[in-house]
Amino acid sequence: MSGYIQYYGLSINPFDIPPDSNFFFPSESHKEALASLLYVVKERKGFMLVVGEDGTGKTILINHLIGCLDENVTVVCFPHGNLSFEQMLKEILIKLELPLGRIIKGTMLHQLNEYLIQNLAQGKNLVLIIDEAQDISKDVMEELRLISNLETSTSKLLQIIFVGRPETETKLNTRGLRQLKQRIGTISRITSLNTDESMEYIDRRLLRAGHLSNEVFSQDALALICKYAGGVPRKINVLCHNALFKGFERSEKPVSAATVKKIRNKKDLLAAKRTGISATGDKKKPGSISVEGNTWLKRSLYFCLAIGCIMIAIFLGKEYLKNIPKTLQQVTSLRPSAVSEVVTTKAPVIKEVVITPPVIVADSVSKTAPVASSEVSRPATTPSESADSPKLSVASARTEIRYKRIVDIGQGANLSSLILNNYNQVNTTLMDLIMVFNPEIANPDLILIDQKIRIPEITESNLITESSDGSIKAHLGTFLTRKEAEKYKNIINIKNNEINIIPRNVPPDRIWFRVMAGPFTKEEDCLQMIQALRQRELLPAFGKIPGM
Repeated sequence: MSGYIQYYGLSINPFDIPPDSNFFFPSESHKEALASLLYVVKERKGFMLVVGEDGTGKTILINHLIGCLDENVTVVCFPHGNLSFEQMLKEILIKLELPLGRIIKGTMLHQLNEYLIQNLAQGKNLVLIIDEAQDISKDVMEELRLISNLETSTSKLLQIIFVGRPETETKLNTRGLRQLKQRIGTISRITSLNTDESMEYIDRRLLRAGHLSNEVFSQDALALICKYAGGVPRKINVLCHNALFKGFERSEKPVSAATVKKIRNKKDLLAAKRTGISATGDKKKPGSISVEGNTWLKRSLYFCLAIGCIMIAIFLGKEYLKNIPKTLQQVTSLRPSAVSEVVTTKAPVIKEVVITPPVIVADSVSKTAPVASSEVSRPATTPSESADSPKLSVASARTEIRYKRIVDIGQGANLSSLILNNYNQVNTTLMDLIMVFNPEIANPDLILIDQKIRIPEITESNLITESSDGSIKAHLGTFLTRKEAEKYKNIINIKNNEINIIPRNVPPDRIWFRVMAGPFTKEEDCLQMIQALRQRELLPAFGKIPGM
């Protein structure tokens, strides 16, 4: 290959197959697609679909797009779509350099949600680009639709761009994916180049390598290349590469039409990449089995085995399946959902409620909590807390608590989406407070259908807690890591009161860290300190903390 580059006086190989964005060619369809992509990203429009046949330049378009975006846009790109949703979440967290703990979908979703909220506050944007989107399973597409539900009233927190062959659009039109198709506001179709564009494509590539096209190919040779390639950039590259190689062997300068005809007659030179034939025209050995054929045989065997196992399971477990508790069947999947879905799947019961506050204990000894007459009794001990984790409760001496609303949970809801809807922000402090006022929530990532969630008004007095010995403390904030809690402790810089960081066990296997101030001898002194911190905008329950 280096021989023909030197022979024709080229500085680089102008027809290399990898999609180098330096060789991006702006045909009419490529320019329109690029403009649409930049608009969708800049205006946070959520979903976009780019479709085109193999070899039309979809991937090089995406590489060029990434180079056009500013530093406030983070791009996570998947070169293939044949991944599970959990694999995608894991890869996203790794590429975002977020801490990767236990590989559980609910935990990873919560981490991603927190990141997106912080991203928006900092004026940043996250874009997921999935190439070969026709290979994405329907289940994964539906999961991606659900995580896109996290949004503000004006924009999406996550932009998702599908890039694939025309079969991608066909798949989106099938039953079960129409909701996703409706959310894709922009569809760009990459078309083949016309003859003039094909000529200009070849000329531009050769110019980048140091020569004009008519110095390397004869006009007849160029015309034949454009005709044989049919306007597909990858086929143009293959024909030009092979013609230059053959022209070098024949000491031709420029390459003749006869040479183009000769290499074109190579069997399967321009076959699609899925046939297993390389871009240089090499053919498979006779009698060899393709990877696709071998995979098909394996899948057929696995399918037969799976059917056999299912039939055995049905035969042996019929009676057992009848006795599955109804409540277990109601558990929702751990999918974030748009707030609109939370309240519209089943109409929420919304009430203005004033109740006698429950007693919150700030140490390991719990007290019995008074219960509102309008509600069913609930246990005094929160399932999500263990003996070594402090149990917060609202001090009984204070005024009554007013709840903003009581919401019946519908399909697909989680705690993050409820908090975002009611407080216009999501953080660990608010999640902790919601769990305090709803002790039946054992796992923040798992809420049962038809479960009633009390959404309290967040007030300064709600952050005052009472210990079993009668001493009073202030719950300043809750954080995912001890490092974050330590950073917050240093930011608030309170010298007159002791500040403690107390671990709080959260199922299934997490630990949050509460920052507590006190003890105070008087409730008024505790409230005064909380008010001072709020004026300094240093309480996460009321907004984002500067520097965090």
